[in-house]
Amino acid sequence: MGMKRRPANFPRTRQTRTSRSRDGKRVDNTPDSADKKGALKLPPSTDLAKRGRGDTRGSYEITTAGLEAIQLLAADGHPQVSIARVLGMDRATFRSLRKRDPRVDEAVAAGFAANEVELVNLLMSAARAGDVTAMIFQVKARHGWREGTERNPQGVVNNIVIALPGAKSIDDWVPPTIDVPGNEQ
Repeated sequence: MGMKRRPANFPRTRQTRTSRSRDGKRVDNTPDSADKKGALKLPPSTDLAKRGRGDTRGSYEITTAGLEAIQLLAADGHPQVSIARVLGMDRATFRSLRKRDPRVDEAVAAGFAANEVELVNLLMSAARAGDVTAMIFQVKARHGWREGTERNPQGVVNNIVIALPGAKSIDDWVPPTIDVPGNEQ
């Protein structure tokens, strides 16, 4: 039994992603939830990206507000599919836009870099506060520690080279006999 198709005039529902915080409250993780507390305040998607020449796929032009929104969403940890959805396009169109417009790629990279800095700072704060799991993660991810192997801090690999002589005949391996006086048989 296949999936039923939705009629063309049927309104699409907004897909939300929710999770529970530590105190058990539901948290909305949808990037376009501007009416929620603590959510990003973004202009409508029509102000972020405009259609370029015609209605062909990938003909979007990103505005300055769109570049700022891309950087904010990436810094907030949203995946590219959510960023594309906020801009009013699908993931494939957003990917082709990143390849075509270096400003978009730079905005995504800057947002991901800001996200990484924030995560590292939070992780280090947790490690300094005594969170052993955060400490273990830091030494594994940042310093190359592994479980079950000996740590080599200098990164020097001990290579042992054994030089063997070239091939010899059996006669070359037999030692010569030495006649010792008084030891005759």
